[in-house]
Amino acid sequence: FILTAAAGFVFFFCLSPGGGRPHHSGPLVSFELEEKPRSDAKTYKFAVLANGLQVVSVRDPSSERAAYAMAVQAGSWDDPVELPGLAHFCEHMLFLGTDKFPEASGYDNFANAYGGEVNAFTEPEMTVYFTELSQNGLDGGLDRFGDLFRAPRFNRSFVDKEVHAIDSEHSKNVQDPAWRITSVLHSL
Repeated sequence: FILTAAAGFVFFFCLSPGGGRPHHSGPLVSFELEEKPRSDAKTYKFAVLANGLQVVSVRDPSSERAAYAMAVQAGSWDDPVELPGLAHFCEHMLFLGTDKFPEASGYDNFANAYGGEVNAFTEPEMTVYFTELSQNGLDGGLDRFGDLFRAPRFNRSFVDKEVHAIDSEHSKNVQDPAWRITSVLHSL
């Protein structure tokens, strides 16, 4: 799912494994979601695109920022036994350049230039990537964000650095009692 607030819009996209239906112009399904509190001034729309991407857009006339996110339905529980941490590793590598925008820190620098930030997290059943920035950076941000999923570079020169970063995160997390409790509950 992608969540965006651009010129008061929020987009939320969902990418599930096995997508990639035949390409058609325009959404296959599209409608406005009308069930909401009367005091809610936002407009909600849902669409399923020809490639299977599910999109929820939220127009918020009071928004001064833009935000978007992609939830990929693949997480740590999808890691092969012989490669624990693979989903988290992919999360890190995805941000390190694309075919169209090859600079490893380019996406992060772009978001920072528009007063924003880029981040992601890996859950057991999904990985979520998100960005928040000023309205002026929305078009360029979405172009770069989309390319992360279309054509990531997965440059081998960053493998050791990212494996070390993930190992450091894991070492920090295992010391956190809440993380340990959650891990035990997920293992049941």
